[in-house]
Amino acid sequence: RVQVTKDGKFDEVYSFGHYQPDSVGAYLSIHSAASAIPILISALHMLFLDNAKAVPASSVNVGDVLLGGHTVTKINNVNARGAFAPFTYSGTIVVDNIVASNYVSLTGESTFLGMNMHFVAHNVVA
Repeated sequence: RVQVTKDGKFDEVYSFGHYQPDSVGAYLSIHSAASAIPILISALHMLFLDNAKAVPASSVNVGDVLLGGHTVTKINNVNARGAFAPFTYSGTIVVDNIVASNYVSLTGESTFLGMNMHFVAHNVVA
């Protein structure tokens, strides 16, 4: 079970998109007031802004406000070991005190055919 909401709800991990503890990949290191530890996330994985809109991490900018009211203070490109993409029934997961989507943007945008990419992915996968 993993935390899936800011208010402490938990959910089951039913599968993994990938589970590669030894792989090294390129990530965004997104710092915010949510935690002393930045979230490491691939550019296409989605985060939620404070308006509850899911956007690819690559579109997040310094000064943006993440879900929960935490302002992004710094973003770096880093290489790190490990690639994990758990799927929960809710479609969300809390990582380093940040609510993230289980899904990536297939288009690099937050929408597909005018629909929210998180909504599309969650309804296709779930």
